[in-house]
Amino acid sequence: MSVLTTITGTLDFHFRNLVLSAPFPWHRISETGTGFDKNDLARRVDELDRLGVTVIENFAPLPLVDEVRRTIDSVVNGDKANLVAHFSKMLQAYHVTPPLLLNDDLTRLAFDNGVIALIEAHMKRKTKLVDADVRRVLPIDLGMFDWETRQTADTWHYDNRGRQMKMMIYLSDVRSDDQNFAFCAGTHKGMKSNRLEKTRFSDSWVDANVADVCEVTGPAGTAVLFDTQVIHRLRRKNSQQRDSITFYYHAGYLPRYKPFISPAVYNELPASFQSELRPADQT
Repeated sequence: MSVLTTITGTLDFHFRNLVLSAPFPWHRISETGTGFDKNDLARRVDELDRLGVTVIENFAPLPLVDEVRRTIDSVVNGDKANLVAHFSKMLQAYHVTPPLLLNDDLTRLAFDNGVIALIEAHMKRKTKLVDADVRRVLPIDLGMFDWETRQTADTWHYDNRGRQMKMMIYLSDVRSDDQNFAFCAGTHKGMKSNRLEKTRFSDSWVDANVADVCEVTGPAGTAVLFDTQVIHRLRRKNSQQRDSITFYYHAGYLPRYKPFISPAVYNELPASFQSELRPADQT
């Protein structure tokens, strides 16, 4: 990669992150139709601002979760023509693609008024859904990996895509001894480098520098909304497989591709969300 290409890419990243995604101090949200009362909304925004994370209990209804897990079973077994489960032998995990076509009702949760209100209140910007991923991670002992071969989701890191929010929905029950989302509270604050080597952290660094390390547990249907600048990881444990879907939200990030979404859901969305998505051909 040439020096000019590196410089151009860095300037483009910072323009999108510092200008297109920069917070508007005067940005205001409507509390109407969010599903949260005024105090609950304020509490959750405060959690996002202080900790970088808020947890929404019972977000996805259990009948929907059960249906989605059965669909993932079918995809893994190769029984769905329009969906594919890609298996990573090293990571011991399946990624289902295209993720937004897994289940329309599940995808609709990405546009929940309350979730969008929380994201925009924290980012102080209008936001867009720009990506998603569906994962089935198998039980495994992380100690069997060398540091050089461990994947970013398994190691302490923050995302190097600028100011971004994610919502992960647990599609499996996650107890204290299960594979879970872990984070270092409050580490999302301040300026962040987008250089990959600056975004990764060893266990020993976290032990020495972070006072509050949290693991998120909860029943299937629990949603974890977080600022991806917070240092976090998938805490791997040799217990049971865990299914999840994660939605990505950004204000200034211009994706290289537009995720496929079903025409039925696409046509329900306002133009601001449609602009970063493309309806799939269901014929």
